[in-house]
Amino acid sequence: MVSKKNNHLKKLEYILLTSMLAFFSCATPPPSYPYFRTGEVICVKNDARLVTLSSIYHAGNAVEAQKYAERNVIENLLFKGIAGCYDVPLIPDEQKSIQEHKAFYDWLVTQREYERFVTDRTMSSTSAGKNGVSVTETITIDVPALRKEMEKQGVVKKFGF
Repeated sequence: MVSKKNNHLKKLEYILLTSMLAFFSCATPPPSYPYFRTGEVICVKNDARLVTLSSIYHAGNAVEAQKYAERNVIENLLFKGIAGCYDVPLIPDEQKSIQEHKAFYDWLVTQREYERFVTDRTMSSTSAGKNGVSVTETITIDVPALRKEMEKQGVVKKFGF
């Protein structure tokens, strides 16, 4: 009778130990966040050629958050405008332009070719929590050079024509 009890306790110990090992050894990866454009873009400085913009973004890790913050800046500059810097967007009709120039936007935004027009970038602050990381990214963009490329690709018409 004692051996049956011991056998039962050993099985229970084994199940409990296995469950605890499985529970504690499974580290959950940080959540993955899909990108979506926000209006959280601030004009830092605007001179005749360069515009400096800042964006705060939250994602699963700092690299992803930085990438999304930069994309947020570019998309807002192109399609929404930035209060105090470029109140009018570079592209007046986002949907129509994306339909007509999808390959250009894939090249510029998705493949991160906008980096050709970035003259400076700074990740000024990060904060980490259980649910990911928030990053403040400040980038300076050569807007006339970007516009010239858009003209060359036929995405926008030359100014004055």
